[in-house]
Amino acid sequence: MQNNRIRYEVAMASAKELVANIEEVFAKCDKTIHCGRNEIRELEYEGRQVLIKRYGRPNIFSRVYYSISNNSKARRAMLNATKLTEMGIETARAVGYADVWRGWLYEYSYAITEKAEGKSLRELKPVDEPTTRAYAKFVALLHKKGVAHRDLNPSNVIVRREGEELHFAVIDVNRMKTYGAGEAPEKYRHHDIMCAPYEDNEMFAVFAEEYLRAMGTLSDERLRELIEDKRKDRQVQIRRDNRRWKNKVKEWWYGRKVD
Repeated sequence: MQNNRIRYEVAMASAKELVANIEEVFAKCDKTIHCGRNEIRELEYEGRQVLIKRYGRPNIFSRVYYSISNNSKARRAMLNATKLTEMGIETARAVGYADVWRGWLYEYSYAITEKAEGKSLRELKPVDEPTTRAYAKFVALLHKKGVAHRDLNPSNVIVRREGEELHFAVIDVNRMKTYGAGEAPEKYRHHDIMCAPYEDNEMFAVFAEEYLRAMGTLSDERLRELIEDKRKDRQVQIRRDNRRWKNKVKEWWYGRKVD
């Protein structure tokens, strides 16, 4: 660790010490809420619940790219979260980011945010109809404002209820792109729609109809297209899941990783 150097920026001036010493802070934090390719730990800082996400060390080509471009996932996550806040779209408030370098080469990075209040859509499954309709309007709002999340899976949508109102926030925004109002490319909008957490046609139809109505593009033909696309998307996902299972068995049998 002593050979590493840190390059960082803060979105909250009061958190400069936290971000500047992120390696030591992360090592001492003992509350891990996710551990996989990336690792997320939670701590309390100045009365706030803060999440620290350490992105896994990428391959050598990505490390060279990040070294040249100074555009790591953590930096993009902070800039995008700040942009969403300025647009009036709820997200986990950015605290800062830190890139860790060894010599001239990027190693890995940390994204630091406040914890968004509420539960993820994945935790709420199966999602009821009122929540589905409200969520569809929220996705339409994102697209109307020119926001394409590009990884809008149920874990990345946080739902908070205040009285009778539902509020939605998006997290994990490093892949997000913004465009002019209503100018998000169709392929990205379509990907966000296909990420909607519905496994039966009936509830997805409710979501798709409400989304198209909010976008002002509702038609029977367009609705049928989205429902059919979702059906095909589920079939592809089932095949992927089956392949993962078969590969797990092969890995156990052969004692090595199977591509």
